[in-house]
Amino acid sequence: MPEIQNSSDYPIPLCDYHVHTLHSPDCRVSMDERCKAAIASGIEEICFTDHIEFDPRDPAYKHFNFEDYKRDFEECQKKWGDRLSLRMGVEVNYFVGGEEEILEFLAGKGFDFVLGSYHWLGDIPISPELFDQIGPNKTCEIYFHGLLKAAESGLFDSLAHFDLPKRYAFRAHAPFPVDDFRDIIVEILRRMVEKGTALEINTSGLRTDLNETLPGREIIELYHQLGGRTITIGSDSHRLHDLGFGMDRALDLARRAGFSEVATFKDRKMRLIPIEEPRKEMTGSRSE
Repeated sequence: MPEIQNSSDYPIPLCDYHVHTLHSPDCRVSMDERCKAAIASGIEEICFTDHIEFDPRDPAYKHFNFEDYKRDFEECQKKWGDRLSLRMGVEVNYFVGGEEEILEFLAGKGFDFVLGSYHWLGDIPISPELFDQIGPNKTCEIYFHGLLKAAESGLFDSLAHFDLPKRYAFRAHAPFPVDDFRDIIVEILRRMVEKGTALEINTSGLRTDLNETLPGREIIELYHQLGGRTITIGSDSHRLHDLGFGMDRALDLARRAGFSEVATFKDRKMRLIPIEEPRKEMTGSRSE
């Protein structure tokens, strides 16, 4: 469980803890551009979370070079560090049985934050095509069993886009049926609480016709009911202008679910900062 540092003497910075750069294969935005955009938008803290992938079939496989990433980060820290809090993180795609390989990758790199995700269902990445091949129920069943393993591993500071399949189910099938998977969702959330793993409120769904965070209100409330008290907020931004998008709506959701604090990280130590009123200038919607 991460060490927790409480802070109650200043308001929450407008922070984004899921930000991609050109160190991810699906993003063409530099760290420097991210910093400029964050300062212009009034964002006070960002955490870079570029993709780490261990499956050779994934475009992210071997794309990430830590030395290049760290060099760019340190240059931005020198250039922008007096105006913006920067955190060095990664989004690690969990795979069943890969705990040792993940630990080996993380060792000695000094990340501030490790965000866990689950994108591959065995041999197939989550996609609309997967729903067509095996159906939404089977897809969700496999996904949540993999996410349970990720939660049980205790490797991550937070778990990203908890109900990711709904991003694709919404497009090709009916809305995501939370009740059909409530038992395993509860089991995953309980493991997260036991391990001290935060729940990410991912705002990427607000930029689409889904118009909902990942996870949605029901799962956020359920996590709180089960004893979860630590959340992170992330835009999952792959494009420059999506940085910080929907933070106010995510924080309002968190507050309504009973959360009074949001988690930020440094040296993988968690700091809980009080949630204040959302900033209205960050509202709105954008299409992908």
